[in-house]
Amino acid sequence: MDEEILVARIIAGIEGGGGDDESYYIELITDLKSLLETDDDEILNRFYGSLSPMASSFLRCFSAAMDSTVESGRLAISASDAYLSLLISTNCPVFTFFSPVAFLSLLGSIRRYLKRRHREDSGTSASQGNKKKRGRGSKNNARKLGHEDGDDTEEGGFDPKLLFRVLERLGSVLSFVHLDRFPDSLKSLVQTVSEIPLLALEHSGVLNFDRLMEMCGRILGGVLNSDHGDMSLTAAEISKSLTPLLLMGKHQARSFALGFVSRKIMGLAKDNSELKKVVSNLPKFMVHKAPEKAEPRGYAVEAILEIVKAMEAEDQSEFVDFVMKMGQGKSNLRILSVDLIPLLMSSLGNPLGVVISSENGVKDSWGLGCLDALVKRCSDSNALIRARALSNLAQVVGFLSGDERSRSILKQALGFSSEVSEGKGIVTDLLKKRCVDEKAAVRRA
Repeated sequence: MDEEILVARIIAGIEGGGGDDESYYIELITDLKSLLETDDDEILNRFYGSLSPMASSFLRCFSAAMDSTVESGRLAISASDAYLSLLISTNCPVFTFFSPVAFLSLLGSIRRYLKRRHREDSGTSASQGNKKKRGRGSKNNARKLGHEDGDDTEEGGFDPKLLFRVLERLGSVLSFVHLDRFPDSLKSLVQTVSEIPLLALEHSGVLNFDRLMEMCGRILGGVLNSDHGDMSLTAAEISKSLTPLLLMGKHQARSFALGFVSRKIMGLAKDNSELKKVVSNLPKFMVHKAPEKAEPRGYAVEAILEIVKAMEAEDQSEFVDFVMKMGQGKSNLRILSVDLIPLLMSSLGNPLGVVISSENGVKDSWGLGCLDALVKRCSDSNALIRARALSNLAQVVGFLSGDERSRSILKQALGFSSEVSEGKGIVTDLLKKRCVDEKAAVRRA
């Protein structure tokens, strides 16, 4: 179609409005995408000149299209694709057409497109009853929105190519539209992109997950830039938003989140004291978000340990102190403390200070505090924690007894050495009490 006719149709469409008419939005989106494919800069410049005075009407129209809840979510995501195409097109007056409201609508369309299957599962029978009525129209509309037969799509119309195109263009827009003036938009962007790996699990059969994670990492890494505001605040928001992924079971989404935190955020934190605080606070935040059930709690403990292992020694020491204080907290914190202590002692190295590693020659026996905290939990008021603490104490003793120097310090700490009068027999007395504990699980431990 002639570009001049497309320009006239787009302008007339925006001036006239279309209410809630789906076909109106589809025609407008199709015309705009066709026009933006032209190589004629003069045509595009005239189009921008004609469209700029009615920018508010244009944004209202496209926000409505991106907010559409039409079945399959294709209208909304296609409107987002067209909107991003406009922003990255040659000589486009970006700040005339960028709006935080439209940007939020765009992010919402991405989430709804990925969530679509949940709605379909709950309303399969209703949609099947209407298939005959809508079948032809839906097929024609899909064709106009760029979905042709033979594309690699799920049943129901999910098109991974369209999703990838939107994410790629979103990343391009963020290279010149800086969100430091739009903190709500930045926060919503971070939350949306962090949520994508979880939402994408529903489409694992057709999505290239590695490519999707790469795109998400590129977008999140792109906003970790002073152009988008305070890096420490952005990093804190990213860490908070990635926490559900970090706490989930072993999966690519969790690996992505761990990799992004340990490589990208921690890499930047080496030269940034404010970012370093964000990193040191992350495992503490994860502790408070950890599930209480045994298996998911185990995944949380593993993820926390992975992050702590990647931290600098000073931050590791601070976290160890935090874990010991957890032993005095609520039951969910106490059992996490009991689970974390043996892993910290076996992973961070030299817990009993048998190797003098500090420059001033002082031994750092941080593990003795952990050992004491674990012994105290063996007398916890909660039987589950008592049993767990006894099992983990045996694990720690077995691990530390493998080294002769550690074994000597361990015997003194547990009151087994005749050289130490104070505290002698602490563990012996403890074991006698636990052998006649009222709970069978504790007696077995």
